Amino acid sequence: MGECKTNRDDYSCSGSISNGEITLSLSPTISGAKLSGAYLSTCEITGSLWSCSGSTECEIISAQQPFKVKCPVSSGAYSVSFKLMKRVPGENLLNEPLIANCGSTPEGDFDCELIVKPSYLFKV
Repeated sequence: MGECKTNRDDYSCSGSISNGEITLSLSPTISGAKLSGAYLSTCEITGSLWSCSGSTECEIISAQQPFKVKCPVSSGAYSVSFKLMKRVPGENLLNEPLIANCGSTPEGDFDCELIVKPSYLFKV
């Protein structure tokens, strides 16, 4: 049982956990989005407030949607933050509204962070 959140009103996500593997889908799908990292935090829950700290990198199982990672969870409450990237051709750079912090590639394209940041909160 968990809850998926994004930092954007125009995007939603859904997630699930099974045997330490967290699967996350973003809606609407962002064409070309790739998972570049997922980070596990431990959480304390007070009422409905989640307070999470720490960051442990999770192993990426699937970098394409649905994104899938394996995280070192035992029992307790956790949050997994997903970091998404997109490769953008140089000529399209100014037409991409969802990107930030781009770095050029040897091919003349740009690897950019997506500003849509989903996270999945759950208890085990």
